[in-house]
Amino acid sequence: MVDGIECLKVNDRDPNNISFLDLKGTELFFLKFIHNSQYGSLYTKITFLNQKLTMTATSYGFTKKILVKKLVADGTLANCALIPAKVESFVLKYDENVECQ
Repeated sequence: MVDGIECLKVNDRDPNNISFLDLKGTELFFLKFIHNSQYGSLYTKITFLNQKLTMTATSYGFTKKILVKKLVADGTLANCALIPAKVESFVLKYDENVECQ
């Protein structure tokens, strides 16, 4: 629910790999929790599928709920759709390039 309107479906059968889909079932973005890697004990990786953009973060705790709230607050998710130009800004703003360190 976004602002009281059903906007997204969440496929979270695997708690470490979560897909966010529009109401038609098209996967929009993907949240992955990566544990005990060479880059740290835990980090998140978010992939925006249509834009082919990926970001990683360790310092900001992106849960399902926090991620959607951040996307809405930044105007990246509006009217139940991702705004492509805003996705690029979101990635630039929050990406920590964890996997490049």
